[in-house]
Order: sequence, then structure tokens, then C-alpha cells
Amino acid sequence: MLTKIICKIFGHKYRVSKVFSPYERKVTCDRCNQAWGMNDSIRMFIPWDGELESMHSFLDSLDHPLSMDREARGVEGTRTV
Repeated sequence: MLTKIICKIFGHKYRVSKVFSPYERKVTCDRCNQAWGMNDSIRMFIPWDGELESMHSFLDSLDHPLSMDREARGVEGTRTV
């Protein structure tokens, strides 16, 4: 609870937690563990909810190119935003 208050006052500590494509990724806050979906092509930053989770898990089950994780793409580590 205190971490959510700190994030409200000082802002979130963003980290890219998963890359789906060069323009789409999942971003999380290291303090409060909230998550968002970020899409550069349409300039959207939306809360990560059940709909986004189910869409990406469906793409993972199809072995779709957009579902590739960092290791499969050759991207190492995480980047702080």
C-alpha cells in the first residue's frame, strides 16, 4: 500500500518486462508491480488487463512472431524507461 502512495507522489519506476515486437511491449513498475501495455505505432500506454494477457497468451500458443520474448529476439537484459 505504501508503495502505491510513493508511486502516486513520485511517479512509477518503469521497466520493460517483455518485448513482443519492436513497437509493442509490456512495462511494469518495480515499486508497485502495476503493469501496462505500450504500443509505439498507435502511441498507446494502457493498463495491462485480462484482455491483453489473454491476447498475448493466445499468440504465444500459436507460436506467433509477435509473441517472441527477449531471449528469442537476442535482446539481453531489461531497460529502465
